[in-house]
Amino acid sequence: MGRSLAFTSICDANGNLMAYTNSCGMVSVYDTLIENGAMLNSPGHEFEFSCGPNLTGPGGGYPSSSPFFVPFPGSDSKYAYFHVRFDYPKPPHPFYYAESFLYSVVDMAENNGRGKVILKNELIVKDTIGDMLTAVRHGNGRDWWVVCDEFNSSKTFVALLTPNGIKGPWRRDTPLKWSGDIKLFYGAQAVFSPDGRYYARFNYPNNIQVMGFDRCSGTFTTGLQLQYLDWPGYTVGMAISANSRFLYATNGITVYQFDLEAADVQASRTFIGEYDGHAAPLPTTFNMMQLAPNGNIYMNATNGVYKLHVIHNPDAKGQACNLEQHGMVLPVTQGFTMPMYPHYRLTNWAGSPCDSLAGVAVQQPEKEALVLSVAPNPAETFIQVGVNSDESGTLRIVDVAGRLVFESQTEAAASFLRIDVQTWPAGVYYALWASENGRSGKGRFTVMR
Repeated sequence: MGRSLAFTSICDANGNLMAYTNSCGMVSVYDTLIENGAMLNSPGHEFEFSCGPNLTGPGGGYPSSSPFFVPFPGSDSKYAYFHVRFDYPKPPHPFYYAESFLYSVVDMAENNGRGKVILKNELIVKDTIGDMLTAVRHGNGRDWWVVCDEFNSSKTFVALLTPNGIKGPWRRDTPLKWSGDIKLFYGAQAVFSPDGRYYARFNYPNNIQVMGFDRCSGTFTTGLQLQYLDWPGYTVGMAISANSRFLYATNGITVYQFDLEAADVQASRTFIGEYDGHAAPLPTTFNMMQLAPNGNIYMNATNGVYKLHVIHNPDAKGQACNLEQHGMVLPVTQGFTMPMYPHYRLTNWAGSPCDSLAGVAVQQPEKEALVLSVAPNPAETFIQVGVNSDESGTLRIVDVAGRLVFESQTEAAASFLRIDVQTWPAGVYYALWASENGRSGKGRFTVMR
């Protein structure tokens, strides 16, 4: 069984491949090593064993499961690559824990488009950490919060990538502790919801933890501990649907759905599917998940196989989500590797105190906010928005990525607007109202299909 997990890639804004890596070396779209792209995650026993002098090694790459690229803020050609390194001399097992949280930067405008790594293996944190990096855009829509969990702690490291590089890291308090015997850390996965409101993480000792996240301050709020219940399991995977409502999780054999908007999220746990015994050619048991731009969730296997599982309609409740086991055929065998992609399409946090680059990270005193009434909620064909104000204003409705989908003026004195939503994609939307005098109001609703 190959040990390489750390494959990922990055495209430009138009979808053109820029670079890819196995966390040993970084390669351009021309399939040639980028200048200064060798020796990622070096030095160390794990680098020598997994990568070797030709950067391929016995496992084909570094055994981490969570590296990723993000576009460098303020640049059209630079990309930051976040990764972890195993620094212990002779690791007992590569999937237990990491000790260095690093980042590198590649500028693809160098060398006539063949690129150059201009910063490599820059240390952000030296500690005992989880191999479960993830990131979400700052509320200003430009910078990136990057999260690195500390082992056996109620603290989490958070760094901010800005046009001037890394700020922090800060050791933030979390409402839930990430604990357990380090020898039981067979795997873990952490994700943000597409709207950036939730941070979720999952492994065997801790089960599923969901926390609120403030994209302005980079702090964690309320915590929710969920029990997967079906153990023993030997691997985990997790993803959140595009409408940020449904969390999917697997222990390698079964898949369950949790409704994050339910009054009792634990009680909303719904069985979605169980491994059917298929082999391609090895067993296609369930492993890590990734939400794709087309709204599907893809799930790989724990063996070298040539198929992926697909959840075709993750925004739907229960069995309507349509899990198709081994539903996508690959041209080559693939095992364990699931490239980790943050939600690149998430923009500024509309209506927040930091929703623009001129904003601030601390809430300023303002006039009393209104709570907009939105009914029916959830909606299928129309909504009616009520603005109980004696001022005229502007009503804007945005999707979870901050994109404007509706805008209209409102008159004073309890205005009600009826809005047709029949052509809107299913998902979560935010109604934002503001008057010329600075008064504002917010409402949240869901469109179902």
